[in-house]
Amino acid sequence: MKIKALAACALAIAALSSCSDKKQESTDYTLNVEIDDASANGTMAYLTDFDSGNVMDSVIITDGKAVFTGTVEEPTVVRLSVNGNRGAMLILESGETTYKDGHAISTLNDQYQAFIDDYSARRDSLYALIDSTMTESEQEAFYRLSQLHLDSVVSETMVANIYNPIGYMILLQKAFDMEADKFQQLLKDYPHLTKFQRIDKIKQSFDAREATSAGKPYTDFEIEYNGATTKLSDYVKPGQYTLVDFWASWCGPCKREIGVIKQLYEKYHSKGLNVVGVAVWEDPEQTQAYLAENPIPWDIMLNGQSGPTDLYGINGIPCIILIDPEGNIVERDLFEEDLVNTVATAMGDVPAKAI
Repeated sequence: MKIKALAACALAIAALSSCSDKKQESTDYTLNVEIDDASANGTMAYLTDFDSGNVMDSVIITDGKAVFTGTVEEPTVVRLSVNGNRGAMLILESGETTYKDGHAISTLNDQYQAFIDDYSARRDSLYALIDSTMTESEQEAFYRLSQLHLDSVVSETMVANIYNPIGYMILLQKAFDMEADKFQQLLKDYPHLTKFQRIDKIKQSFDAREATSAGKPYTDFEIEYNGATTKLSDYVKPGQYTLVDFWASWCGPCKREIGVIKQLYEKYHSKGLNVVGVAVWEDPEQTQAYLAENPIPWDIMLNGQSGPTDLYGINGIPCIILIDPEGNIVERDLFEEDLVNTVATAMGDVPAKAI
């Protein structure tokens, strides 16, 4: 049977080799950032510790370049911010690192990128084996098998690099899908992870996520901006279903989901579907600049920052939540087809693959 051959192919792929976790010999670093944006000249570029959020250094961009120099005690995950825009996440380590065309080039950054590229190639190769000659149940079975294999690759690579920033970066992504007890066991196995502030936030987010899971009443919050205070309850209308979208203008997946929400809004708003956006993790001026060029027909709460996402245990955006007419959460963390089908069912329509 074809599915057996495909399964054998999936299971035969070898796991990734572990990346280096050698300690650096020198604490000196140079980070050369090349910026292909003439309007950025004369503005400030910032280097921020990704874990703590503290600004490590700032330099003025000159002739399309920003050069950061200093010392670092150990390889560290950092974020670049250029011309007021939230920028890339990369690994800062001893020696010289170059960031250009969306890629960071150095020993650990190269190894992390190799992992990403290898994972993408494995995924694409496996999914390409799914074809129309397979029954729907065979396709679903193969997809689940492929996902199990890919998850095992991620887990093995994470553990192999758990003492360097590569393992930490993989964990930050993997934690979104982990059960709370498995996450706690990981911390027991590798207690050094508890030194990271973001790990502590993830621990807190499990409790917050449970308190705002399906079937629980929605949690209200308020946001201050320009001297005014608004609450989520100002926008959640009793007697109507309300879709709440936590997003940011710099987030590509957020903007793709806005396209899905627009279709849902056009189809169901007149039938009682209410939508409200909560802009988080960015300056409100950035949100307003995006909205000026990309109008959205529903209300947007500006300047959410991290308060609302902490309350809902949100570690990544977009996060889309559906609230029922009684104020209870129908479902959360909705995307694409799940979002479409959940809203369609709530509105008394027949779930569909797409609108």
